[in-house]
This record gives sequence, C-alpha cells and structure tokens, in this order.
Amino acid sequence: MITTLKRQSAGLRGLHYCSNVGMALVLGLMLSLPLQAEDSQSNPDGAASIASDSKVTDQTTVWKQTSRNGLFNVTLDAQTTDSIEINEFLEWELNVTTKDGQHVSPARIAISGGMPMHGHGLPTQPQVSQYQGSGKYLIKGLLFSMHGNWTLAMDIQSKALRDQVTFEVTLEP
Repeated sequence: MITTLKRQSAGLRGLHYCSNVGMALVLGLMLSLPLQAEDSQSNPDGAASIASDSKVTDQTTVWKQTSRNGLFNVTLDAQTTDSIEINEFLEWELNVTTKDGQHVSPARIAISGGMPMHGHGLPTQPQVSQYQGSGKYLIKGLLFSMHGNWTLAMDIQSKALRDQVTFEVTLEP
C-alpha cells in the first residue's frame, strides 16, 4: 500500500507540474497578444519597428536620439527602403552633431549591442569604417542573426566630449 501511495503521489505531482506549465504558457500567450497587436498596428508593412523616441523618414529606417548626457544628437540611418535583412552584412550611416548642431569630427566611436532578452551580444563586431564628412560616419560589419528586439550602443568621444547613446531596433518577421 505504501508503494501505491508513492505512485499516486508522484502522478499527482506530475499532473500538478503539467497544469502549472500549461497555465504559464496560456498566461504568457495572453500577455503577449496585446503587444503583438500594437506592434502590427504601428508598423503594418512588417519592416523594422522603432523605439518611441525614433521615427521613420522618407521610407528609410532612421533613428534619431540625444545621447545620455545630452552632449550629442545622433542619427542612425539604415540606408534602405526595404525591411532590414537578417543574416546579411549591413552598412549604416551614423550622423553625430553637438547639441547646438555642429558636426562632430574627429570622433572615436565604439559600437556594441545585442539582444538583452536573449542574453547575447551582436554576432559580429561592427565598426566605423570611414568618416564621410559633415559629421557622418559609415558603419560596416553590422549583422542581425534573428528577428526580435536588439540594442545598438555607441560610445562617442570627440576632443573633451564623451557620451553614450543606445538605439532600440525591433526586427519583425
């Protein structure tokens, strides 16, 4: 009889565990549905969506943001009218000006990023490959390996000024 009770107890524990997992999955789906609906409404063409402090200009994906301490105004331009491709090397343009609109040159710019929700960094090490004049820098070696929420962080140093800016990029399937 003790053996029977142990088996029933283990079976009940298994049933209890399965029901908890099932409830968690259902709850997770329910919580994610409104977010997906908002995203699809705000970006019906399926291209990369952008953070609330960013905007799309002239069919090109362009993110604009002020650096953390307000020293720089930074524009990140994907230079595409199509959706951002997965697993393809990208060349993006970074435009850096001071808070009063002066072009920043020369500047040292370090780029990092990743997927915070997945706990991993970028699959490549993008770098500024050249200065193009008028505060514009060409970024090469950027690659996104999957759809989802990505961050791109820039550490910008020019003369005595140093500040950081982080862009949030959401790639939808």
